[in-house]
Amino acid sequence: MKEKIRRIEGLTYAIAGLLLGILPKALVCAGGQIETMPCCKSAEAEVIAAVGFILVGVVITLVDSKKVTNVMLGFGAAFSVIGILIPAKIIGGCMDPTMPCRTVAFPMIYSVCGIILALIMVHFIVSAVMNLEQGKCYSNSEL
Repeated sequence: MKEKIRRIEGLTYAIAGLLLGILPKALVCAGGQIETMPCCKSAEAEVIAAVGFILVGVVITLVDSKKVTNVMLGFGAAFSVIGILIPAKIIGGCMDPTMPCRTVAFPMIYSVCGIILALIMVHFIVSAVMNLEQGKCYSNSEL
């Protein structure tokens, strides 16, 4: 059962990476917009978070280690934050609020990254509860 959940979880991160890598560029830059617009640059930069999500998903699926999974989920959380910050603060998008980047692409990016971040938090909470139920409480010196 745990292996099946681990594979589903890894597949979820990989699918999110594919969505994040393909859709922003297809939604924003496919309409003949100028490639130098900040929204196209943001869509291109989202590939960083997308590749990160795909790597996290592949490693979680292939490696059966709780420590590796937790480290990779830490990286996944970082990629989620990076994915949100690229269009929000780092690069940005068009100034016109009716442009496709502001109405479709960026909300999709925020949704995918937010859902992944929420799934990571749920994973850590469930793991902590399961450890407490099994009597695996650690002090600071044992970590």
